[in-house]
Amino acid sequence: MKIVRRNAVYGSVLLLLSFVLINFAGFTLFFFRYETVLSLTELTLIDYYDLSEFLLLAMGGGFLLTSFSFFLAFQIFLIFANPADKSGTDCVNRASRLPVLSVIFSLVCWGTSFSGLGFLLYYFNASALLIGKVITFASVIAMVTVVTLYYMVNFINTLYLLPFVSKNIPLLPDSAKKIRFPLSVRFMLFFISISLVPLLFLLFMYASLTIQFGRYDLFLNIIGVGVVLLLVPLVLSFAFSRSIALPLRRLREAAEKIGNGEYDSPVYVYSGDELGQLARTINLTAIELREGKRMKESFGIMVDPVIRDHILKGKLELGGELRFATILFTDIRNFTGMSENFPPDIIVEVINSYFDRMSECVSLEHGIVNKFIGDALLAVFGEPVIMEDPVDAALRAAIVMRKDLKVLNESLTERRLPVIDAGLGVHTGDVLAGNIGSKRRMEYTVIGDAVNVATKIEKLTKIYQIPIVISESSYYFIMHKELFSIREIDNVRVKGKLEPVRLFEVFDCDDDKTKEKKRKTSKAFAKAIDAYRKGDFKTAFQGFSEICRYNEFDSVASMYVSRCRKLLAGGTRSSWSGVTIVK
Repeated sequence: MKIVRRNAVYGSVLLLLSFVLINFAGFTLFFFRYETVLSLTELTLIDYYDLSEFLLLAMGGGFLLTSFSFFLAFQIFLIFANPADKSGTDCVNRASRLPVLSVIFSLVCWGTSFSGLGFLLYYFNASALLIGKVITFASVIAMVTVVTLYYMVNFINTLYLLPFVSKNIPLLPDSAKKIRFPLSVRFMLFFISISLVPLLFLLFMYASLTIQFGRYDLFLNIIGVGVVLLLVPLVLSFAFSRSIALPLRRLREAAEKIGNGEYDSPVYVYSGDELGQLARTINLTAIELREGKRMKESFGIMVDPVIRDHILKGKLELGGELRFATILFTDIRNFTGMSENFPPDIIVEVINSYFDRMSECVSLEHGIVNKFIGDALLAVFGEPVIMEDPVDAALRAAIVMRKDLKVLNESLTERRLPVIDAGLGVHTGDVLAGNIGSKRRMEYTVIGDAVNVATKIEKLTKIYQIPIVISESSYYFIMHKELFSIREIDNVRVKGKLEPVRLFEVFDCDDDKTKEKKRKTSKAFAKAIDAYRKGDFKTAFQGFSEICRYNEFDSVASMYVSRCRKLLAGGTRSSWSGVTIVK
């Protein structure tokens, strides 16, 4: 960084010296060599005049040159100062304007000098031909000086200053979208200043000599030759500039299309030079990007797009990190019987339709489908994408999944295909999220006790004959409980767990009539559950029976009626804990 700043300081000094010395050299060349365009008579007339006015004119030009040099130095100082209220882009714009400012200041100096010189010659009663010769010679010197200065300052600016100030700007600045000074225009101006202006000067001098010696016949010939000598190079230079500008325009358009994600528009530049090589490179880049896009899209089909992007960031090491996430597990009920009664192609068609709808429901809530396990689906909320309400999102997805399953079954029935029934289990806890497998083949997944509990909770939906069951952990982390219809249904000890898990039913996907009845009986249901856990089976039996008479579709209450009847018949156990043991 220190080297870049030091080079920028050297470049600044070199830029200021170039501005002063190149203009000074141009003025010196004019004042000491202007007599070369004058005849002996004109030179004698000029020598007869008092040169004090010309000396004042030179001093005035020197004063302007010095003033503009200080202004350029001030602009460079602002670039290095880089005030806090200025962004890096402002400094780059200021540095980019230095070549143009140098040209403008130089033109002002030369223009002022032209005006003063012309006025003095007119004041001394010089002929129009003499004034024209001197001004034309000065114009040639000025044009060559200004063009040389522009390319010199632009070279210094590009080599030293811009690398220093461009470190703080974005890689894709908005200022780069617009072309301010096309290459074709630069080439034409360079050609005009270096070639056409000197040629015009020579033709003017030759024509003035023919007029001075009275050879008007040669004057017309000179005009004709001059027109030819002007038009031919001008046409050739225009054609050459277009031969460069047009391929560059095609290359720019192709690059813009690639930047916009359009990789199927190759650029055609048939030349064996650098432009042809650049076109070939752009086409190869487009082909590689198209293949990369196709592979990324295909990869996004094989795994969840979120996991795809996570892996494409370079996170391919084996291992994982402990994360807190919500797991949603769903499994098709009686899949074995369905497989026995229908051909494999029908089963594949049905299960693909089912997974397509269920995956979309998960994605809409910003969850990820981690994997398909036969006829089961494992979804994760809160990892790897951090969410504020992962449990709420999982419940919303589960509710929509049940509603979409109903629509899917209606479609399957119309097509005389087997319908699907599925349960959903939701649990929240710590999981190990990362790449699991071997160095040769791995997959991003989540493992841990939370996943196992979610799968076991889903299996309990068959016992309760309800679609959605969640754990106490998930219930605790619901941010907006008022948005869901939930009731506690059991306290179970699942296989492999020492501590019991309280379970809750989410019945938002029930029909409106059943849902309303469950809401009205929620308090009675809670009292009956409490009596059941305390071992008061008679009170519990009466409570659940009343609920069943009011709502015959309450499968959980009906299950408890059967449990209480068996417990009453078998007698009260002294070791009763109110915990249901599931094997």
